[in-house]
Amino acid sequence: MVEKIKSLVQTMESLFFWGLKAGFGAVLLLTAAIIFYNVYISLSIDREEKAFQKKGCKQKSSEFSGDGKPPAFLLIHGFSNTPYDMKPVALKLERLGFAYKAILLPGHGTSPRQLRCATARKWTEKADREYNLLKKRYGSVSIAGFSIGGDIALDIAARQEVSRLVIISPFFKFKEKWFGCGLVERLLRWLQPVLPYVKKIRVGMINDPEKLRQYHAYWHVPLACLDEVFRVAETSVKKAENVKSDTLWIHSRGDMVADFAASREVFKKLPSRNKQFVEFRRSDHVVLHDYDSEAAVERIVAFIRDDKTDRVP
Repeated sequence: MVEKIKSLVQTMESLFFWGLKAGFGAVLLLTAAIIFYNVYISLSIDREEKAFQKKGCKQKSSEFSGDGKPPAFLLIHGFSNTPYDMKPVALKLERLGFAYKAILLPGHGTSPRQLRCATARKWTEKADREYNLLKKRYGSVSIAGFSIGGDIALDIAARQEVSRLVIISPFFKFKEKWFGCGLVERLLRWLQPVLPYVKKIRVGMINDPEKLRQYHAYWHVPLACLDEVFRVAETSVKKAENVKSDTLWIHSRGDMVADFAASREVFKKLPSRNKQFVEFRRSDHVVLHDYDSEAAVERIVAFIRDDKTDRVP
């Protein structure tokens, strides 16, 4: 009996020390993998920074504007993206003779390293300044915003006089059905200390392969900055009930980033007398550069012209 107990103790000791060695080896392996990944990402960001300095990329990353009749349109792009997000709307506004300005939010259009230093406050302050300049020059201002640009547009409309409001694929939370109940938010926050940046699976969430090839945005996202994105989203949700501007709200059920149901719920909070929710199905998150882009722009034009048609694509 005593011998059996001794044998069992020795076996347990062996397993314990083997477990320690295996655990230590796993930690070393994981640490090496994280270091390797971060070095790879750093080199990849270096290449991206050089690419953003090229003439074609600079043009897509820069602010652009057009003079015309009021109301002037303030166009606000999405997170990690550029004013190129709003190009389809700007082209149509120019043909219609409206003034517009597509702005570049702080930390965007240069390097993901710059984006890591950006804050929700800086983004909102930039949009507020541009709104005030347009208001002073043209007297009335409308706003169109994509993704967090839509969130910022809601925030401004809750505090300022906005003639018309166009919200496109607003981000309030990650798509629940795809990522699980808040799991992705928690996971990304846990990873921040060890993974400063992650690389996207696609430069933009777009289903149309041809438009995806033409799209322009950061490939790399600083995880620390996602807290600022959530901050913008939370602020806009709280202020939605104060938005009284005429509003056109566009969202695709195929959006794999921004939760469609959450978007719909925030839309219902708006006390606006004239508000329209337009639903698409073929596009992913970046509706203006996907299969439904032309239909979306047509609906925006109809809304601007005050065409109250109930046609749904």
